[in-house]
Amino acid sequence: MNRLLLSALFLTLVFTLAACSSETEGPAPAPDAETAELSHFGESFTPADYIYVVDMLPLVTEEESAPMQVRGEIVEVCQSKGCWLTLASESDIMVRVTFKDYEFFVPKDIAGREVILEGIAWLDEVSVAHQQHYAEDAGESEEEIEAITEPSMSYYFEATGVILL
Repeated sequence: MNRLLLSALFLTLVFTLAACSSETEGPAPAPDAETAELSHFGESFTPADYIYVVDMLPLVTEEESAPMQVRGEIVEVCQSKGCWLTLASESDIMVRVTFKDYEFFVPKDIAGREVILEGIAWLDEVSVAHQQHYAEDAGESEEEIEAITEPSMSYYFEATGVILL
């Protein structure tokens, strides 16, 4: 009887420790695009009256925009977690997309694909530290990271939902 009780306690302890050690901060990693069953990330929405990135730029100021839907081509995705991406416009201006409250990620292998985003946009200064962090996440070389020495202005979009096309 004691042996059975000790075995049960031991197994309980092993399973408890295994469960605790597998916890991670933030959302679970997004699947690879090739294996993703869903093309929705974050909150679901129906595309309606979206605009293209190039048409969004003149509407954006340093104040948060009204909620909008934007369509664009993904240029780059955070290779660390899929926690941000960049969109390009026809005028080669980049828009950095983050995800509301860090609640979801996107696959890391979706550069070149198109997306429709729902959220808000604004224009803001990006510190040297943030630019270097983004460059590190993008896998740039140490020399490229160290060459960043001045703040810059950048377009931002905080997405509440993403549809991968």
